[in-house]
Amino acid sequence: MNLFRRSKDTSQNSRSSGSAPLVQSQTKKHTPNSRIARRKSTGGNPTGKTGFQKMFTLKWMGIVFATSMLLVVGMYITISAMGVVYPISKLDQILASSVLEDVDGKKIPVSDDEYRDYISLEDIKKVNPLLPQAFVKVEDNRFYEHKGVDYWSMGRAMVTNIVAMEKRQGGSTLTMQVAGNVILNDRKKTFSRKLMEIGTAWNLELEAGKDKILEAYLNYISFGGKARGVKAAALFYFNKDISKDKLEVAEIAYLAGLPKAPTRYCGFCGKENAERGEKRAQTTLYVMSHDDDGAKPIITMDQYEKAKKYKFKWTTDYRDKYLAGKSSQLNSAFIAQVKEELKEDYGYSEEDVENLSTLGLQIKTRLNQNVQKETQEALNNLDKTSSQLQGGTVTLDKDGYIVAIGGGKNYKPGDLNKAFNDPKQPGSSIKPLTVFAPAMDLNKDKVDPYTTVEDRKKDFGGGYSPDNADGREHGTVSLQEVAKKSYNLGTLETLQKYVGVSKAFEYSERLELGLDSKTDKNLGALGLGGVSKGVTPLQMAQAYTSFPNNGVMKHARAIVEVQEPVDGKLKKKSLEDKAQKRLEDKKVYEPQAAYYTHKMLQEVVQSGTATGVKSGNQPVAGKTGTTNENKVAWFVGYTPRYVTAVMVYNTKPEKKVSALSGGKVPVTVFNDIIQSAEKGQKALSFTRPDGVKDPEPPFELSKVSLTGNFDSVKNEAILNWSVPRDMQTPRIRYEIYRTDGGEKKVQDAAFSDTSIRIPLDGESGSSFQFKVKVIDGETGQSVDSNTVTVTPSGSGEQNESKKDKGFFDWLTDW
Repeated sequence: MNLFRRSKDTSQNSRSSGSAPLVQSQTKKHTPNSRIARRKSTGGNPTGKTGFQKMFTLKWMGIVFATSMLLVVGMYITISAMGVVYPISKLDQILASSVLEDVDGKKIPVSDDEYRDYISLEDIKKVNPLLPQAFVKVEDNRFYEHKGVDYWSMGRAMVTNIVAMEKRQGGSTLTMQVAGNVILNDRKKTFSRKLMEIGTAWNLELEAGKDKILEAYLNYISFGGKARGVKAAALFYFNKDISKDKLEVAEIAYLAGLPKAPTRYCGFCGKENAERGEKRAQTTLYVMSHDDDGAKPIITMDQYEKAKKYKFKWTTDYRDKYLAGKSSQLNSAFIAQVKEELKEDYGYSEEDVENLSTLGLQIKTRLNQNVQKETQEALNNLDKTSSQLQGGTVTLDKDGYIVAIGGGKNYKPGDLNKAFNDPKQPGSSIKPLTVFAPAMDLNKDKVDPYTTVEDRKKDFGGGYSPDNADGREHGTVSLQEVAKKSYNLGTLETLQKYVGVSKAFEYSERLELGLDSKTDKNLGALGLGGVSKGVTPLQMAQAYTSFPNNGVMKHARAIVEVQEPVDGKLKKKSLEDKAQKRLEDKKVYEPQAAYYTHKMLQEVVQSGTATGVKSGNQPVAGKTGTTNENKVAWFVGYTPRYVTAVMVYNTKPEKKVSALSGGKVPVTVFNDIIQSAEKGQKALSFTRPDGVKDPEPPFELSKVSLTGNFDSVKNEAILNWSVPRDMQTPRIRYEIYRTDGGEKKVQDAAFSDTSIRIPLDGESGSSFQFKVKVIDGETGQSVDSNTVTVTPSGSGEQNESKKDKGFFDWLTDW
């Protein structure tokens, strides 16, 4: 281009005059009106424009305009592409709360901290047509004019905020709020996020239409006080169903003003909040009754004046009424665990979990709502024993999935979850985990339930010398007896002799009990449960899954599977890699050790400290635990299907509750829970692991119980004795002795004999004494029975006369 090219002979003139360079001309004369004359009159510039002005020719402006249009179109396409295109048919699915699926496939809303009841815009308009109008007037008065984005409002808000040096106005339309909060479900405040929101709003306007967008907004928005959506808000604040009951103008104004700051304006959330809410309602009434930025009033001045005088009456009764009926309220402790797992195992953020009800997740679980209900009732019934009692429970299925959670007596959302977050000392319920099973695991061919230990008081080291609960010593007893009667001294002897503190602590780590290596590596903590920080019912139930699962611990978890909406479809959400590894089954004990411990725990229920356990038609095993001064009591038990840990404690330990021991209150709670879980179930049996034999009790020689009678016809002493089953073995034989007038063996008998006759013909005496000696053929040990006396029915002459009788006399007697 030659726009700035200058000729040498005109360059000086150009600099002096400031005009464009002259075009070289001919010397001949021209008429004043000729083209060349006109050029001369303008200094040789035919247009009379400067060089800078030449840049803005129509051609150049056309190029700039075209380029600008391309940039605008490109930006529009880019923003549109960034936006999510969500079919209107799928919008209702997003509006539905995230739900849990219980073991029976029933859907449960997860909004344990919110109440939402969906209502169509059409149903709202039938009874309360002013209600949606109010929201549009207050929140987005050009809603029916813009195409998803109100550029004027955005610009105005930007200027206002810049001038004020703080955020005072927002430029988001109702469509943008639905796009950002409902569809994108992402509250990050970034430039790219805002562009995506704008693009999604454009797409949403094209796909859904105004009414559907407004309906989504009215059902999504938070109104404070645990109310989500306008229908829930009307119920909570005014006890009115907007599909049936007509709201007052002032009530509509109040609801329309709430979304700006739902908690600050919540009427039943405190006096200050109520005052702020009523003041906000006055502002909203003014907007509704006046022309605002071109939007006409939606109520008359008479309605405005009347509504200004309306007196609100605030109470939490309505909220409590509707929350009490929600199934999510009953399952709130379970839902709390689901939320934790979503963060820890599935990678959801804290913000995601806070807004879980809006994520549209389908969460599959093994929750049993009947068992959950019974669990809560069982804990609430603790008051029947003492109002001082509180507790927590967890019930798992055999695979480790949580079936029910008892978060505490009269548990409500937001309360401390006693099942997970309130650890207490486990007492003797820790013994099977860190003493009995490890002793048999580390000494497979040496220790079994029938191995004997000394239950005697002594110094176990460092002056540590505890007592048994009954204050007595029990001498030489079997390990099974130690477990059954929960003898402390025998337990500590077993721990010292067969396990050791270090190994016991290693088992606690495998079981993930969370003990402190600095304070809990000692006999008192590992042998008797006096741990420093305590354990939770969740940890104990999880640890006990190792017994019915042949030594393999199943990790406790609430979630079986998560599905999330992706591009309009539900897709399975994968576990985080670290969670996948953490939740893998863990082998803690060899199958034989786990099975033998299980056999011991069955004895605890059948004839030990937990004879009050009643599990219907199902076999059951378990262990009690009670801490010093009856501050905390436990029972952890299981059937072939379920494992339940029950912890009950005294909230005022200075006032002792005598019934608070492992075999009493916790067993009662366990019975209620396990009977509910097993109701209607087919009876199962515990199975012995492959390759494992039942433990054989050591042979124990014991004396027999002897009785004697006289047969007057045959003149014989008849001796009978009863034999315990474990002595009916070929290694046993018997010797029969007559002991009157000195001890003399009169006969031998085999192990299978339990009766023998001793002829008395030719014997003299008015009575005869006998005993049976039981002999162990393998060891040579023997034990005598009791002594019996046999007295003939006649003696002397009477016996002699019988000898003189003839055949017919004997026949007559017979």
